[in-house]
Formats: sequence, C-alpha cells, structure tokens
Amino acid sequence: METTELVLLKKLEKCWNTLDASNLESLLSEDVIYESQHVLNCIDYKYELIDYFHGKFLTIKEEMNSRLILINATVGYIPKMNMRPCIVLSQIIGDQLNQSTVLIEIKDSLISRIDLCFIPDPKEVIFSKLKNKFN
Repeated sequence: METTELVLLKKLEKCWNTLDASNLESLLSEDVIYESQHVLNCIDYKYELIDYFHGKFLTIKEEMNSRLILINATVGYIPKMNMRPCIVLSQIIGDQLNQSTVLIEIKDSLISRIDLCFIPDPKEVIFSKLKNKFN
C-alpha cells in the first residue's frame, strides 16, 4: 500500500516530467513552504508557488527550443533516512548534469513543505525499494 507521501511525490514527479503545473493546486496546502538550498528566498504561499512553477516550466520549455535541456524527475528512496521517499530532480543543460533531492512534508493529506536540496546527496538515492521482512 502506498503512503500519502509516496502518492503525492508521484504526482509532483509527473508535474516535473510533463513541465505542467496545472495539477499543483490540488496537491498543495494553502500555507505551503518551498525552500531551495540553491536559492536564498523562500516561497510561503500556495498561489505564489504555483506561479513560480508555471514560470519555471515555461522558461524551461522555451530554453528547450534553443538548446539541449533535459529534465527528469524520479521517485527514489534515501537509505540514510530510513528509506524515506523523495524525488531526484535531474537537469541536463548541454553536457552539464545538475541534480537535487526533493523532500516533502505533509499536513492534512496535502504537501505543506517542499525542500530542494543537495544534501542529502541525490547520488545516494536508490530507485527501487528493497523488499525485506519489514516492508
């Protein structure tokens, strides 16, 4: 059985992979917080975050017309965090690969926080949850 966290991560993964923010409204709490270890400013309002993603996705689509840019979001698990689910966001621009780990927090079955991080290291994420007697 999938957890609420895993279901929401898969929906967020789809938004990134399709570069479509139209479904974000149904996933986010009103007071969602978005922070990135790559950016100083925090976004702490649902519709401001939706506007941010719309703009970001539009910019990526426009850039894809003029140069090689590939985006991929993949749900995985962080062994050092007791197999916590996350998204590894990969972006290739030309010959440069940038990766980040995306973690979420949930409140009332909605995403209440999104953190875009380079710690935990995306290279440590595994992409198939190992089955054992505890799963």
